[in-house]
Amino acid sequence: MVCACVTAGNDYQKEQQFRKLNSVADERKHVDVIRDGKTKSIHVSDLVVGDVVKISIGMEIPTDGYLLEGTEIYCDESSMSGESERVHKTILSQCLNVQRQVEESGNKNEVGHHHVPSPVLLSGTKVVTHSFLS
Repeated sequence: MVCACVTAGNDYQKEQQFRKLNSVADERKHVDVIRDGKTKSIHVSDLVVGDVVKISIGMEIPTDGYLLEGTEIYCDESSMSGESERVHKTILSQCLNVQRQVEESGNKNEVGHHHVPSPVLLSGTKVVTHSFLS
């Protein structure tokens, strides 16, 4: 009987610690977004299409999206691709310009070599470096 009581007590303590850790982790799931021209801090579960999320070094990207502003953005996409190399990201407008130039020149992206850089930010990946335009 004593073992059952000790086990139940240990289970209760572990459950309480688990809940506390989950609440701390849940608090960290807030992001700064620009909506209607105003910056707001919201929970990631409240993100909607059209929100502009401000990213920072070490941040896990909360949802798939496009890079709209910034320079020297590199992401760790190893959680998605298994590749350990960081991936350089370029803002969407520059990528579209490069794509248009490639198409106008008659060239196409070759297998294994991309003339057009990527503006795509993948959910669950991390920002490892950045600098923003001022």
